[in-house]
Amino acid sequence: MNRRFTPQEQQRLNSTGMCDDSTVLGDGNTKESIANREDQQEIRNRRILVVDDEPDITFTLRIILEENGFKEVDVFNEPLLAL
Repeated sequence: MNRRFTPQEQQRLNSTGMCDDSTVLGDGNTKESIANREDQQEIRNRRILVVDDEPDITFTLRIILEENGFKEVDVFNEPLLAL
């Protein structure tokens, strides 16, 4: 049964925990979904350097980036230290 679900139906099914993306998506879309997840993971494994003279800004950016899955976030408030 390869029924196509609307985005709203997919979201509702995923939020209930009744199925995962591979159940909802067709066979062709499953491969694309896996490739997209791998691409996102590769991007999140990169190092990020934030340089700003305001400590509050760098602190906030670090927290936001780390909460969104970025593993290596370096922040500096002094440009010479960043170099």
